[in-house]
Amino acid sequence: MKKTLLVIASTLALSLSTSSIANTSPNWSYVQGGYTDNEVGSGFELSASRLLNDKVFLFGDYSYVSDSEMSIDMNLSQLSLGGGMRYELTTKTDLFAALSYEKVNIEIDGWGQSADEDENGFGMTVGGRSAFNEYLEAGASLALLTFDGENETKLKVFGQFSITPEFSVGISMSSMEDFDTTTVYGNFKF
Repeated sequence: MKKTLLVIASTLALSLSTSSIANTSPNWSYVQGGYTDNEVGSGFELSASRLLNDKVFLFGDYSYVSDSEMSIDMNLSQLSLGGGMRYELTTKTDLFAALSYEKVNIEIDGWGQSADEDENGFGMTVGGRSAFNEYLEAGASLALLTFDGENETKLKVFGQFSITPEFSVGISMSSMEDFDTTTVYGNFKF
């Protein structure tokens, strides 16, 4: 939680110190990829989103992390596919709600034994995104994920800085009970 507060404070400080005041709205059409790290291990994350009209968007996220310790290999992959609607609160801030299909796969191999478990579920997410200026975009969301009748709550925050009009770099942090994930990524807008 301390990491989350640090990202929010840094994002607000950077937005207040940037002098450009462009009339920019959050970007909903992009592909991004980056390095991710959590309690299981480290790996990569790929994401894409496409705004279909003024309100409706589709998205997909995939991450894969792995680690090896004491001759035991552990792999975790997560997939999220869905769609949602955005509401333009101001020209620079959007609120959104989304529904998603969720899939988690865990593989453990070691000492002549192996285990593989898949869980499928659904997610409901609400959040907000703001383009503070032409360089800085940030947002937060809260998701309720359901796997086999059990609910998990996920909080996610992100901030990204545009290097060019089409390319940004960013960081996102999410927390789900005792499972925290940090991702550093590059974002290509289209």
